Amino acid sequence: MDQNKEKSISCKPSLNRLCTILLAFVFGFIVILYLIGISIRGESIKINLADIPNSTNFSNLWTDVKTGENLRDGVYVHSGESLVISTTLPVYINEDEALCFLNNNFHVKVVIGGSPAYELGNDHSLQFGQETGTVWSIIDLGKVHSGQPIQLTFTNSGKDRMLYLRSFIGPKSVLTTYLITSNVALVVACVALMILGILLIAYFYLLRSRRVDFDYRLFLHLGLLTILSSLWLFSDSYLLQYFTGNPTARYLGSYFSFIMLPIFLILFFRELSVRFRRTFSWLLVFYLTDVILILSLYVFNVVHISQSIVSVHLFIIIILVFTFIALWVEFKKDRRQELRGPLLAFVPLCAAAIAGLYMYYHSDAIANYDNSRMFSFGIVVFILVLLFTTVRQSVVKLSDIILAQRYKELAYIDNVTGGSTMQKFRDDVAGLDLSKGGEAILLFNLRHFKLVNESLGRELADNELRMFHHALSDSLNPGELLCRDAAEFILLVKAGNEDVLLARYDEITASVHNSLNQRARLMGYSACAYLVTGSDDLNRMVDRARMAHDNPKAAHYDDERFWVYNDECRDQLLMEKHMEDEAVLALENGEFIPYLQPKISPATGKLIGAEALVRWQRPDGTLIPPGAFIPLFERNGFIFKLDLFMFLSVCRLINAWCAQGVTPPLISVNLSKAAINRTDLFAQYEAIFRSENPPPQYLELEFTESMAYEDPGRMQDIIRRIHSFGVQCSIDDFGSGYSNFNDLMRFDFDTVKLDKCFFDFGFPDDDKSRKLVSGVIAMLKRLGMTIIAEGLEEEKQVRAIAKLGCDAVQGFFYSRPLPTEAFFAKYYSDASAGENNL
Repeated sequence: MDQNKEKSISCKPSLNRLCTILLAFVFGFIVILYLIGISIRGESIKINLADIPNSTNFSNLWTDVKTGENLRDGVYVHSGESLVISTTLPVYINEDEALCFLNNNFHVKVVIGGSPAYELGNDHSLQFGQETGTVWSIIDLGKVHSGQPIQLTFTNSGKDRMLYLRSFIGPKSVLTTYLITSNVALVVACVALMILGILLIAYFYLLRSRRVDFDYRLFLHLGLLTILSSLWLFSDSYLLQYFTGNPTARYLGSYFSFIMLPIFLILFFRELSVRFRRTFSWLLVFYLTDVILILSLYVFNVVHISQSIVSVHLFIIIILVFTFIALWVEFKKDRRQELRGPLLAFVPLCAAAIAGLYMYYHSDAIANYDNSRMFSFGIVVFILVLLFTTVRQSVVKLSDIILAQRYKELAYIDNVTGGSTMQKFRDDVAGLDLSKGGEAILLFNLRHFKLVNESLGRELADNELRMFHHALSDSLNPGELLCRDAAEFILLVKAGNEDVLLARYDEITASVHNSLNQRARLMGYSACAYLVTGSDDLNRMVDRARMAHDNPKAAHYDDERFWVYNDECRDQLLMEKHMEDEAVLALENGEFIPYLQPKISPATGKLIGAEALVRWQRPDGTLIPPGAFIPLFERNGFIFKLDLFMFLSVCRLINAWCAQGVTPPLISVNLSKAAINRTDLFAQYEAIFRSENPPPQYLELEFTESMAYEDPGRMQDIIRRIHSFGVQCSIDDFGSGYSNFNDLMRFDFDTVKLDKCFFDFGFPDDDKSRKLVSGVIAMLKRLGMTIIAEGLEEEKQVRAIAKLGCDAVQGFFYSRPLPTEAFFAKYYSDASAGENNL
């Protein structure tokens, strides 16, 4: 809804305040009157219904004493008149039998055998608190009354005319039982409406708490209308008098609840309306004023409520007509979808109201009628139709909001630590004003976490993450933020300059050190930071903090475990942008060249293979290391073209060496993640292989561990396709991620390369490290795989790995990556040809 439009048609605050005051006054007035009315001492009587089984219909056995006529139909008694009827009781009456007759606001006197037996009401029964209403009276009988003459005197003390209907004689227990059982449906309906009303009010609070884009006050008024309808149905029946023994409770409950019904109808349609909301408010004011006047005249016995109820009926007609016109106007203009349900519900309500009013004012034409039953039926249908229309519209919006909030919770809560995710951190930072500075982005990286994950298992590794998160969280000051991103923790801390940042870093690390256990401390961590200088984008701030990590141009502290971004790091960013711009042209100009790093048997020292690695050599001879451009190309997607180029280069190199009569080593080429995720890209590898047709026994494709476990089914298909060409497959960086042997057994890899992290914890001197490596190698050997150890730099490591049965070593101990010409000269010169010795 247009807010400006809604504002222009909304009620003035003063009018709304007046409605609220009047409504509170009317509600309080009715409650007080009800309590006072039922406290006035009255006759305690029991009631029942007609057509009771095991009873004698006595209605047609009475004689009008005045006229001597037999009464066969209902008889009207005008105001101020009396009806005296008599008959003779049955010759045999059981002790538990009773006389039951219908009384409609009469003052009743009963005489049996010439002695007074019962009296209900008084000569002024239509005064406040003295009403009997339409009730069924039960007079206990006994054997002493058998065959006795009985005389009933009905006096109309107020209403224009009232109808005497019929009477019965039967066992009292039967009458009472039948009263309860015959009203089970009514009780169930009243309870169901009461529960439904409570649920609607609860639904109102739910919508309000969720801030649904829907006029949720509709359901508050609909819920109150439903509860009030339940009370009206119950009080308008004979059950309330039966349970209380007080006919006034039923009389007042029926009238007062009926008077309140139009109030909540007006409130409901006022909330539903847009153009006529102010008019509905004035209609409510007028109706509340009329109610106050009716109740005031009633309580002071000036005009009885049964006579002034005509003004309520008049207001009901006005409300129905005006509401229909208002809804129809708004429906025709621009609210068809929204008002279709309320209009549909309004039709049976209007029909029931008209039928009920007709029966009320034409009762002389209908001997047995119940106008309230018709109107109550309309109210119930009205509520049920609204439940399936208006409520359904709000439920759709509520479900959308709840679903969105659920997704937001999933996006905001880290499932490992229970803390904030990067998305939550991003949104929280977006709500802060960082333009004045005074904050810093601080990143903590857990070192060797992949190895910890492998050695301890995922569950224990997650526990370590939770411990580290809680330790960082406990160290936060008010206004500081924290989130986790993989094995990295990102903080926004209060720090206006580098000195304050260093002090804050020391405080955090001291708190973390005291909170972590020994195993978590041994895992270690490093940190990097960026001092916020303005309203930078969060991604840029985090990237700059990461750029400082291990950057020789960044300011570093704490034995080079903490780096702070500076302007020289920004130059590095600019250099990356420059590389990104020149990459395509450099590939066309042949600036990317393959290097080969040998794989040497630690047992024999012979060359058994090599890995092709890319290098970027500028025209001036400057060599750009892969760490400077590979991460950049992985982010921007250029790595796809570069990997295809390397595969083509290795295929041609193998063919060239074969043409020279040289037996090439097994050369492995890295296969990018994009190659297995995109069928068209992997097809380009196949096209290159078919075009160049190198001997497949000299070619190996290498996957990283994370690629292998991302989509196991697809990986198995890729491996089968590669093997179908006679090419081998290897898995690189085993042990750096979520490695486990169960997953590894699913894949038909020929070679496994143990990640450098296996050897970074004191291997071979550390007993646990040596046992771990020995166990891994033994297990892989049982699976029939070739094993290559990466990153070895010391002779004792090479000797130890040879004893453990490792097939090859790829590391700086033997050689750094070499240009293909230097590689060929070193391993295929005349001195070493045929032997391939070092």
